[in-house]
Amino acid sequence: METTRAFSTAAALLLVTSVLGCTSMRVTGTVRDRDTNKPVAGAVVTASGYPPAVVTDPDGTYSLKAAWQQVSLVAGAPCYETVTDTVQATNSRYVTKDLTLVRSPECGGPRAEAAR
Repeated sequence: METTRAFSTAAALLLVTSVLGCTSMRVTGTVRDRDTNKPVAGAVVTASGYPPAVVTDPDGTYSLKAAWQQVSLVAGAPCYETVTDTVQATNSRYVTKDLTLVRSPECGGPRAEAAR
């Protein structure tokens, strides 16, 4: 009887782990400057409803866990305007989404150049 109960508990835990594992996906990508196409190091990327935020590497890359199906990504960095973009899950649990940031006017962005 005890063996049957232990087996049932293990099977239930395996099932819950499998189901919960299918509710998330891994999103990776690179954050770049729109004008120079250079990577933006130190940008903060978050997925709606899935903390914590991550910070891009020196080469502008990020990797985070997000809710399965459709999720909004928000990225920002000092001297850049915040951008929001949507990621749609595919059949894979791994999705690549590159993001592009625009320099803010306070730091010499497009509107500041037009005002000169």
